Amino acid sequence: MKNDDFKTALRQHIKQYVPIIFKSSNPNDQELTHESRLCQKLMFNVFDQFICNGDPNIVFKDLKKMEEPRVVCLKVFKLGEPTYSCRSVTCGMDPTCVLCVDCFQNSSHKLHKYKMSTSGGGGYCDCGDLEAWKADPLCDLHKLELEKAMKDEVCMCVNLTEEMKARLEALFYHLTYYCMQMLTMTHDFITLEDDLQPKENESIMESNKLITMLFNDEVHTYDQVTSALKQAISCSKHVAYDIATTVDREGRCVVKVGNMSECSRVKQVIEVGVGQINEFFPLSVHIMSPYVVAHQSFALRAIAWMKALFDDYSVLRTYFAELSMSKTKWCSTSLVEWSLMDETKMWKNARSQTRQLFMTGIFLNLNLKKRFAVIFAKVYDTIIQSYVKDDCDHSISVVSESIQLFTVPSLVIRFVVYLCGCCCRCYCCCRCSRCCYFYYY
Repeated sequence: MKNDDFKTALRQHIKQYVPIIFKSSNPNDQELTHESRLCQKLMFNVFDQFICNGDPNIVFKDLKKMEEPRVVCLKVFKLGEPTYSCRSVTCGMDPTCVLCVDCFQNSSHKLHKYKMSTSGGGGYCDCGDLEAWKADPLCDLHKLELEKAMKDEVCMCVNLTEEMKARLEALFYHLTYYCMQMLTMTHDFITLEDDLQPKENESIMESNKLITMLFNDEVHTYDQVTSALKQAISCSKHVAYDIATTVDREGRCVVKVGNMSECSRVKQVIEVGVGQINEFFPLSVHIMSPYVVAHQSFALRAIAWMKALFDDYSVLRTYFAELSMSKTKWCSTSLVEWSLMDETKMWKNARSQTRQLFMTGIFLNLNLKKRFAVIFAKVYDTIIQSYVKDDCDHSISVVSESIQLFTVPSLVIRFVVYLCGCCCRCYCCCRCSRCCYFYYY
């Protein structure tokens, strides 16, 4: 099947089954068992069969044999999760080097002077990162993995057949493109792309029903939000507080399902209610089609499916990381570059899930990390400008990834090469021997 034909078939499949899966679901609940089963049956099992072009049990068992040693931990810290940093001057390169509980308990650092802290969310365990430590960079759990990695320096992706690579490229690229397209919508939340928008005679969900969605910001307090919600939907303080908590945790929450008139009234009351308190920073409230919300919900589930697949099969994780940083025949911008530049268009949970999908595979491989450093430097100005205008915490912004890059000596050289690239390549004109040293290093 040609790639264009596959793209059309994939999006038609998604168009057909997403409304069926999420027809009766509560958009606030991402863990409903019924919808999870339907997603697995109608979507992910089909994707597994496409990847394997045969019995998934046999093919995935063979992929497991290609498992790459995982030298770097890179556990993603959750909000409030404990982290450990060694205070010995001979150990960590700087105070930002931290370990998760498992790595700390199985390392020599537990015998040193150390500091225990709680994570603000979004950071990574530095165990196994040789450039993060002066001494004892690995715990006992990762030392054996390093020995395996030293014996096998060839990228496991070469063991994939060309046929499977073609299938992986088609599915991963077009599915990720679809997910990014759904999660970065910013204006029209009523209509979808032409190839996803259902026709009137194909409508499964109630055509006259719309959704009022409240989005998170870091400006308004719980009391301000709950007060506005009580007025808008005539709910108790307890219900309003639960909605505000969901908005703060997930980044958004449904506050009303009804017709256009009902949803518009709720939207207006929330905006006016908060506007009386803070007229310069109104709450972000949008009226959305249930089809748009359904597709966005599926996009998050698709990302979770891919991430789980990559956690189980490192060869697929590495292949996706390489694919996501490469320009393809379908688009001149890589998927990673797109996610970096448009991150502020996503709500909190979507940002977190998307970043983990891309970053985990990249940061586990030093060569891929070096390639990512160049992409990051290329769009850094755009990222910073978007971050300044954004009102979300630093911990959930991609800007927080800079600590994983700007503190690594080998990557700093890459940044210098990129920023001084013109000077480096024109040595005969500028005579900048220092830049040329970095370029040819």
